[in-house]
Amino acid sequence: MHPWGVVAMIAFALACGEEEPAVDNAESSSQGEAGEADAGGEAETGPSGDGDGDGGDGDGDGDGDAPVDPCDETPGNTPLSIGERVRDVGGQGPDGEIFRVCSWAGIPFVMDISALWCAPCHDVAAFLSGNGGTGALEPYGADIKSLLDAGQIRWLTVVSEGEVFNGGVSLDDAQWWEQAYPHPHVEVIMDEDRKWANYMQAAYLPTIHSVDGDMALLGLQGDDANHPLGTIVALFP
Repeated sequence: MHPWGVVAMIAFALACGEEEPAVDNAESSSQGEAGEADAGGEAETGPSGDGDGDGGDGDGDGDGDAPVDPCDETPGNTPLSIGERVRDVGGQGPDGEIFRVCSWAGIPFVMDISALWCAPCHDVAAFLSGNGGTGALEPYGADIKSLLDAGQIRWLTVVSEGEVFNGGVSLDDAQWWEQAYPHPHVEVIMDEDRKWANYMQAAYLPTIHSVDGDMALLGLQGDDANHPLGTIVALFP
């Protein structure tokens, strides 16, 4: 077992404190030239474009309503707001490959920022994996676990810090987390340069948000009207 327990009691107290979140000033990337249409549908489409303009060899119909490929752009920017399309920040998984949330387009999912020093984070992960966890995610825990087990939703755990508060994270940390709390519908990535923590404005851990099937922000932690778990459960009456 990973030696996080030594700091768990101190970390549990710190988990309720607030860190000043850094501001991510990265600009949204633009769509590629091929296949990009303006509001009137007059943009040209390149020879192999698949957009909605009226270019010579493209397959668009010229009405300007081509669907957006979530993997072709980086939508949104801080601050997060309900209904905003989430950014495809991405991150390295335990297998060393880059995971992109756009691969989950069409499936509602929950994303959380966690750390090895954070005892409540372990409680959430243990609950999801069926390896323990007491009051994690209440009052929506049972519904979330049922939806996750059935593959109706996904869960992204972003390991942002290792065993040391405000310290770095390594691939070994992400690998340990996945092995300790396995679930076929939970993806674990490491947040080596804190892109995810900054984007999700993580003031405390775990920070939990939810996203609908259209890749739009559905629920924010701390927003009672748009509870990150209540809103996703409501999608499955």
